Amino acid sequence: MKTVNVKDHGTSVRVLTLDRPPANAIDDELLIDLSAALDEALADDSVRAIVLTGAGRFFSGGLDLSGSLQDSEGVRRRLDAYRASQLQLLRYPKPTVAIRTG
Repeated sequence: MKTVNVKDHGTSVRVLTLDRPPANAIDDELLIDLSAALDEALADDSVRAIVLTGAGRFFSGGLDLSGSLQDSEGVRRRLDAYRASQLQLLRYPKPTVAIRTG
C-alpha cells in the first residue's frame, strides 16, 4: 500500500498526501514513496507546483521510532533517509507548499 497518495488538482498542481494512519508517522516506506512521488512530479512538465499535506487529523506525527530502529544501523539508515528527503524538498525546483487540511 502506498503511504503517499498522488492527485492532480487542476492542470498544474500536484497534491501529495501522507497517508500512514493513525498519525502519518515517517518510516522508511513513507520516505521512499515521498521521494518517488517528488521525482515523478519533477519529471512531469505539466506539474508546476506541489502541495504536501497529511491525511486524517495529523500532517505528520514525526519519525516513527519503532520497527527498524532496533539497532544503531537501523537508526542511521532512517536518519540518512529522512535527511535526504528533507534536502530533496528544500532543493525542489518547483514551488512547494506544506499545509494541513481538515
